[in-house]
Amino acid sequence: MFPQQDGERSWIKERLVSMDISSYTCVYKMEASNVGLDGSVNTLKLVDYGEDSTLVNWSFEIDPVEALKVLVKRAS
Repeated sequence: MFPQQDGERSWIKERLVSMDISSYTCVYKMEASNVGLDGSVNTLKLVDYGEDSTLVNWSFEIDPVEALKVLVKRAS
C-alpha cells in the first residue's frame, strides 16, 4: 500500500466509529500505523450518481504535525 524504505510491509489498525445505512456513510479512525496516518478520521459516503452509477466520496481529517513526525523519523 505505502512503500517502506526498510522493506517492511505497511500496516494500519482501524476502528469503525459510525455507520449510517440510511445515508450510506461510514466513519472510521486509523488508530495505529507505520505510515504516518495515526489519528486520522476518514469518511466514506456512497452517492447515487444516476444511470446505474455510484459516486464514492472519501474525505479525511489528519493532524499534519503527527504525520510529519513519522516522516522525519523514517528519514533519519
